[in-house]
Amino acid sequence: MSAKDYLPKAYALLLEWLITFLSYTKLNKVRFGVSDDDIDTFNAVVALYKAAQEAAILPNAGKADRVKRKELAKTVSLTARDFVNLRLRYNPAVTDEDRVNLGLTVPNPGPSPTPEIKTWPVVVLIDTSVIMRISLRFRDSDSVKSSAKPYGVHGGEIRWCILDHPPVTTEDLIHSEFSTRASRTFVFDENQRGKTVYFRLRWENMRGQKGPWSEIYSAVIP
Repeated sequence: MSAKDYLPKAYALLLEWLITFLSYTKLNKVRFGVSDDDIDTFNAVVALYKAAQEAAILPNAGKADRVKRKELAKTVSLTARDFVNLRLRYNPAVTDEDRVNLGLTVPNPGPSPTPEIKTWPVVVLIDTSVIMRISLRFRDSDSVKSSAKPYGVHGGEIRWCILDHPPVTTEDLIHSEFSTRASRTFVFDENQRGKTVYFRLRWENMRGQKGPWSEIYSAVIP
């Protein structure tokens, strides 16, 4: 585990880290302001990884067991990072002592200021190939090929709404989704097929600061 990354790479050490992290979070959930639903969701993913790790180290374990462990290690690591970033990283109730007990990196005094977001998401694919589903893929406006988010950005806010006419302002898009990845899939009802849905996106950093809005995109619900 490097100084920059609090998550261990070794499978057994990762499981040990997760169990310690989850146990300490449960004990301090009220002080941290973490809900039971948040913990239950995280705990379910950890339980799946724990079962996969235990199966992969059995004497009769095969390649399929090791592949499953590898995939679940990726999933639980992403879940852990999202949990830390959303619930703990900038939580004023979390002390440096808590970070040590949680197995997190203790920040240096006087952290660098979060950079201002000057770019916006650009939708590069609107996939309507599946009935009642629309999938968006987007990248940064300052990037030609990469789907990586800008430095310091946590994810993208997507405002959307089904309308008879194009929206006049962003406020007309009354629904809001958030994606920590450069993609999002929307699922609609049968009675919404053939209607037009409009989308607009913007980046958001770890501190909740938001960047400029993208142009407005639209698609017909298949």
